[in-house]
Amino acid sequence: MTYSDALVSQLTLLDYWRHNTEESQFIYERLNGFKPMSARYLQQHIIDIFSQADTYYISEEIADVLVGGFNTLPSIPLGDVRPNSLYGWAFFQRPIVCPFPTRFDHMWEVQGLAWGPVGRDSAGGLNLSIFVRRPRSSHLPCSGMISWPWESGWDRPWSPTEEVTDWIRKLVFSFFAFIRQECVSIQSQSASRPIRRHLPPSYIADPVIKIIQLRRRSPATNGLEPQSRDYSCRWLVRGHWRNQFYPSSKSHRPRFIPAYVKGPDDKPLKSTKSSIFAVVR
Repeated sequence: MTYSDALVSQLTLLDYWRHNTEESQFIYERLNGFKPMSARYLQQHIIDIFSQADTYYISEEIADVLVGGFNTLPSIPLGDVRPNSLYGWAFFQRPIVCPFPTRFDHMWEVQGLAWGPVGRDSAGGLNLSIFVRRPRSSHLPCSGMISWPWESGWDRPWSPTEEVTDWIRKLVFSFFAFIRQECVSIQSQSASRPIRRHLPPSYIADPVIKIIQLRRRSPATNGLEPQSRDYSCRWLVRGHWRNQFYPSSKSHRPRFIPAYVKGPDDKPLKSTKSSIFAVVR
């Protein structure tokens, strides 16, 4: 899989939704009475998103980092981590499998996240859609669309009992917060000439893929604090979130602490049974 697959998938879905009305109607009917938007609105808004979305490519390693930090996510409003891109498409190199079944008893394999503004000026928040991979499907099916107000955090209950919605909220919030971190770099790569030559007129965004990467850290910053104790070993600290206070703005903002090795360099490395999420730089 290459970086261009992110943009190719976006163009493929743009073409599909422009010429297909069945899926939006199918989603509308499955909402079983909870119908905040019409089938026609859903279709048009997804077309609007894919026609002007910034394209993000998320590697398997970065996806592991996002999921690995779920348990330490701070509870703050979505508006505090709002993305710079009003319209966006985040494509995962490898689908992320949600560990909880949906109400229809199947496990989502999340391949991409799409978002766009609620209203023309985005004052109401974001509309979010999840696209999943399914066997024997010719395209990436959409799970539906939900509106997320800026003032609500990831722990806002979209539905009373479904664990899957809580997991999806954490994934979306983690991504938006992660791309704002100082430890993250976003490299832009232009689409190949064949892709640029065949861009449809309905696509009005720049044909550029934004690749999410962690910056290389120097050994001196691995511990993030001076070694004031006499440790007998070294150990791996997994990546996690901290609700960091910033005196300049007198506010708290989420800060991601990448995985690092803690302890004196001359001590043995202690093995651990817990999962370690490392990023290949």
